Amino acid sequence: MNFLWGNITHTYKKTFDVSNDINEPSIKGKYGIKLAPNTDSIDIKKRSNDKDYDSDTKLRISKIMEDLNSLNLFTLLEGKYYDSVENDSLGFTDFKLINAYYCHKICKTKLECKNSGYADPRDCSKCKCPTFYEGTYCEDLKKFNENCTAPHTLNITNDTFIKLDDQGKKTCYTSIKAPEGKTVEIVLKQVSFKTLNEDENIRCLSNQSLEVRYYKDKGPMGALFCRTLSDRYFNSHGNIVDVRFSGAYSADTYSMEVRVSNKTYEKTVCDKQGFIKI
Repeated sequence: MNFLWGNITHTYKKTFDVSNDINEPSIKGKYGIKLAPNTDSIDIKKRSNDKDYDSDTKLRISKIMEDLNSLNLFTLLEGKYYDSVENDSLGFTDFKLINAYYCHKICKTKLECKNSGYADPRDCSKCKCPTFYEGTYCEDLKKFNENCTAPHTLNITNDTFIKLDDQGKKTCYTSIKAPEGKTVEIVLKQVSFKTLNEDENIRCLSNQSLEVRYYKDKGPMGALFCRTLSDRYFNSHGNIVDVRFSGAYSADTYSMEVRVSNKTYEKTVCDKQGFIKI
């Protein structure tokens, strides 16, 4: 079924002239990629309508698609995204890109959509929102579950670490906000999800994982974690980080620490060795 759906969506991509995502310049927004030997080079001049690369997209080359020498076609330099890539359905950014190409003239009045939302071509009075957000203009993080341990909003003001954690069968959202001009340092102390399949190529599921949207563009999927791991460090690109914890079993759990950081986000688009870096 996945093979069939993959062929359908790739045909859909070709029909609507949506370029192969690994060729898009927007890939610079989150990932570092190195292509395997004898693989076509990246053309970063392909159109993407300035949308950030989305690991949730189906319109892409699979991370486990292998060449004749049984080598991965590309390697992510940002290892935390390996559990995120290659969705089995179209992602939010896929629809946003298609809408930008073919439906942009439908809504005559421009809406000020928040969190990377876009005007709904079927109802121009409201915005279509990424999965974390709701409201007429996508201005609100999804509702807080009363059983959640972590707060719905956490304002951090200094470099003292604050702990966030949760456990159990529930879905919880938290927005971490640092002062303007600052970023957020994130330490994943522990992540543990019950799994029935230890295959390293199994992709994380949205209903059993920890997702961290730590970049400025809140449309694409964030870093997704669903394995047992500890002590992972990274820094946000802006002053707001949104987190979703979805547990499917009572033992599913996570623990993280966050604090204000002065680190700024810098990126290198391309180097001579065929890398595209963030």
